[in-house]
Amino acid sequence: MRLLKHLLSLSFLCSLVLFTNCGEDSDDPVANDTTNNTNDGNTDNSSQDTVTYTLILTPSEGGTVTPESGTYNENESVALLAIPDSTFVFVNWTGSSTSTDNPLSVSMDADKSYTANFTKKQYPLTILIEGEGLVSEEIITNGRVEDYDEGTVVQLTATPSESWRFDQWVELDVNTNPLEVSITDSVTLTARFYVPIDSVSLTPSALQMILGDIDTLKASIYPTNVSDTIHWKSSDESIAAVTQDGIVTAIAKGEAVITVMTAKDSITNTAKVVVSTDGDKDGVIDDKDTCTDTPEGATIDANGCAGSQKDTDSDGVKDDDDTCTDTPEGATVDANGCADSQKDTDGDGVTDDLDTCADTPSGETVDSNGCSDSQKDTDRDGVTDDLDTCPETAAGAEVDENGCVITTDDSTSSTFNINVTANSSANYILAGTDRNGDISGNDPELTFKVGDVINFSVNASGHPFYLKTTAGTGVDNGISGVTNNGTTDDTASWTPTTAGTYYYQCSLHGGMVGTIIIE
Repeated sequence: MRLLKHLLSLSFLCSLVLFTNCGEDSDDPVANDTTNNTNDGNTDNSSQDTVTYTLILTPSEGGTVTPESGTYNENESVALLAIPDSTFVFVNWTGSSTSTDNPLSVSMDADKSYTANFTKKQYPLTILIEGEGLVSEEIITNGRVEDYDEGTVVQLTATPSESWRFDQWVELDVNTNPLEVSITDSVTLTARFYVPIDSVSLTPSALQMILGDIDTLKASIYPTNVSDTIHWKSSDESIAAVTQDGIVTAIAKGEAVITVMTAKDSITNTAKVVVSTDGDKDGVIDDKDTCTDTPEGATIDANGCAGSQKDTDSDGVKDDDDTCTDTPEGATVDANGCADSQKDTDGDGVTDDLDTCADTPSGETVDSNGCSDSQKDTDRDGVTDDLDTCPETAAGAEVDENGCVITTDDSTSSTFNINVTANSSANYILAGTDRNGDISGNDPELTFKVGDVINFSVNASGHPFYLKTTAGTGVDNGISGVTNNGTTDDTASWTPTTAGTYYYQCSLHGGMVGTIIIE
């Protein structure tokens, strides 16, 4: 095999030598003769023909090319131009060579063929989401995902998430859904979703207004995480006007209905407005005002009446001057609207209608009749009780400045000691002396004189020993000035100042009683 290759190489070299020699000047005179046999003065080269090549140009879909396909001389330069249609763009030349130049300069040194490649213009479609939801894309005519050929029609369908609702395509300001979009340029669309409004409330739910008043209604959207534009409207602007901020002005007497409505979904609520008049401007509408022409600035009640317009207790004195409310019906009153049953002129705690002692000195203790000791003379001896050390003076007795009887008896007073015991609840047992001599036994009668000192030494457990002005159980009617009155185991001492009949008495047992005569 290697020998065969060697022989072929030698044969090729020999052929090359022979060809070279044939091209050199020949010794043949005919061959070297350049004489012009035509006698026209030109050398005859008609034996050398012009070389040409064929150029084939083919456009793909979407454009045209220039020049047309044809034949060109050898080494002629040809400019190839690709012209795309309006919805296409030039991509490149393929064929004899590949290039993106346009125009493309081609030298015709051989037959050549070129194809101009075009492609549809492509634009991106960008979808943005506001809220919660999805957007699906469906190609209706010729396109592809994400970047679409020009002229592609894409159907966009917005699907809200649960509890959400589709609002609109923001850039287009339309709410068409599904939406068909023709791709002729780069497109960005935002699908807006929102949480639908359940309800809208009004606070307050109604307004009672006075002519000329201004008040405000507040709208609250639910759920509270939703926002929306609120529109306000009055059913009668001539009665109650409302601004888009919910401010209501009372224009005229009557009724109107204020309606609030959300921009989305048109959720509404209403508030009734009643406009009334208030002629005296006291804050109570005329329909309920029982006192017209109330003085400006006066304090009024629910009926629109000031104190100067009322006489609540019907005593003839207006409330603003009446210092004694609730005067009993028919009672005579003074200029202040007070009856005696409502006054305590001397301030002793007893009303004037019950007070028999007017002008009681301040701070003195009084009885139920409003009388203090300085105003009373209970025993009518001419000495007031606060100075009378001898109460219960007998009527007509002559007394000293202390209210005590002045005696003319030359005899001196005596002291008497009497023991008091008890074996039962039937009687006291007494032992001692009185003006009549010795005494002893059960409940004996005793006799003494005014000024005598009487000492009862009591040892009677369970039987309180009382000296009284009137017989009877209990602790009432005790004699004034008795030391240890009511004792069961001590000495009860008494110096009588007034003649009369008195008693010793067990406060618990009615049978244990005796009489004491004071002369």
